[in-house]
Amino acid sequence: MDKYEKLEEIFKLLNMESSFDFIYQSLVSTFKIDEKELTDKFMTRWKDTVLPKILLKVKEVWIECYTEEEIDGLLIFYKTPVGRSFVSKQAVAAKAVIINLQELNSELESMSKEIIDEMFKDNSDDLDDIISKQDTNSQKTSEKKIIESTRRAILDKDNE
Repeated sequence: MDKYEKLEEIFKLLNMESSFDFIYQSLVSTFKIDEKELTDKFMTRWKDTVLPKILLKVKEVWIECYTEEEIDGLLIFYKTPVGRSFVSKQAVAAKAVIINLQELNSELESMSKEIIDEMFKDNSDDLDDIISKQDTNSQKTSEKKIIESTRRAILDKDNE
């Protein structure tokens, strides 16, 4: 069994397809698709066309990140009772983390602002330098994203 086949099995054990349901649900909300028949058609087409591309990208990332030995270990782990229990609780745990972080958001922002204010209260020039560097880095990041999306579009056209 090669890495792709092993990952396919791991993704089935993880019920990976359903972990991307939030994207689908977000799209349904964004496009305000209320009618059940349209929602069902959209879901079917989305799962047949978009989801396989997402899963392929995830597999590519996993292949880059994990060795064959690690993938073998994950495959063994997810087949154990503890691994199956972990998978069954993972979605609930992830939602709980998101909810807790959302509840903490304003407190974290306030604490972060206090830290920044305290750090730079005596020397505002340092803060101006940091902001200037961030603006430059943001511009470079935006440029890289544009170049990368253009490269992908060219490659996609070449592959057609």
